[in-house]
Amino acid sequence: LQKYLQESYQLAIHFDSTPGLQRGTPVRQNGISIGKVAEVLLDEQAGGVLVVVDIHATRQLRKDSRPVLVST
Repeated sequence: LQKYLQESYQLAIHFDSTPGLQRGTPVRQNGISIGKVAEVLLDEQAGGVLVVVDIHATRQLRKDSRPVLVST
């Protein structure tokens, strides 16, 4: 139950493309789950795809962190 009530914050990330990415996909940092994908949207202004992720409030990302899509 705690898993579903965990506080989080949202980040929006721009990618050129996101093959296979969908809502609910886990977000990991160094192999550890830190959140999930909340939305995958077409980025009308910049082109490409805008991915909104929910990150667990207990996980603070460094300002120099870089998002990477990995296919498994």
